[in-house]
Amino acid sequence: MSTGMAGAKRTGATPGQGQAMVLPEAAAALVARQSGVVGVGQLRAAGVSRETIRWRSGRHWRMLLPGVLALQTGLPSEEQRLVAALVLAGGHRCCRRDR
Repeated sequence: MSTGMAGAKRTGATPGQGQAMVLPEAAAALVARQSGVVGVGQLRAAGVSRETIRWRSGRHWRMLLPGVLALQTGLPSEEQRLVAALVLAGGHRCCRRDR
């Protein structure tokens, strides 16, 4: 079954229609590298639309810090909280695109 999006990856979150959320490959790789935590600016730079971010925030994704999301609804782990702080600060190597 094709999603019509070349280079896209499915996430575990499912919309109300029962279809898996599809992220661009760059966004999926970033999310995997950062323990499921990502900045809104990082998602936008990786090709995720504002509408998708707005729709998912608070429904399927959890806001950890201003502009920093965990792509899950449960409580964040200690590692995810630390990564969120690094993403917010913007200076850590794991969070930069030039890595």
